[in-house]
Amino acid sequence: MILEASNVTKRYGAQTILQSLSLQLDRGQSLALLGPSGSGKTTLLSLLGLLMAPSSGEIRLLGQLTGNLKDSDLSLLRNRHIGIVFQSAQLIGPLTVWENVLLPAHLAGKSEEKRSRAGELLESLRLSGRINHRPHQLSYGQKRRVALARALLMEPSLLLADEPTNDLDPLTAKKVTELLLDWTQRGGALVVATHDRELARSADRRFVIEEGRLVEAEPAKVAGKEREEVAAS
Repeated sequence: MILEASNVTKRYGAQTILQSLSLQLDRGQSLALLGPSGSGKTTLLSLLGLLMAPSSGEIRLLGQLTGNLKDSDLSLLRNRHIGIVFQSAQLIGPLTVWENVLLPAHLAGKSEEKRSRAGELLESLRLSGRINHRPHQLSYGQKRRVALARALLMEPSLLLADEPTNDLDPLTAKKVTELLLDWTQRGGALVVATHDRELARSADRRFVIEEGRLVEAEPAKVAGKEREEVAAS
């Protein structure tokens, strides 16, 4: 089992954002999170990515209980086993595209052995001509693709993606979807928060966050739910 969340609740003051959520994800599995903006999708990804601690409940990564780990140990787990694509890309401004993608390998002392993979990822995402550009020279969609290449560089056990196809042209969005699903076919696990109907329907399981709780959605109902989400966003 790659990921297991048990009775996870997240509160901010008196407000409960997520309540008693439980899910399991094994190798080769993908899960799509649906729901309107503000429903808690990004908060859940942050919890699963060990970027914040739940108010109650447990999260295990590769069988290891994470609640009592030091920040340094959590950082090591993330670097070795988790890839994260944020909505805002969160690239490092002074670094080039190439340097941003290689950053996780640099932190792990594996820059040289990951150079070839970095090149392959950037080529597959149509970014080969941008490797010497800095983030301020990129479009929003290009930044998102750089973030995806960075997240996949270390071949993580768990990939978390927040709206990875948002603001992409149809051809690039299709390529990003293929890369995400290819990762699960290679044995990785994927959790993606999305309003993209096609991406959601491609996942093995789909959940809607309703009033802080996870409700599993049937594939045939995803299209209708997507229209509701867009109207509510």
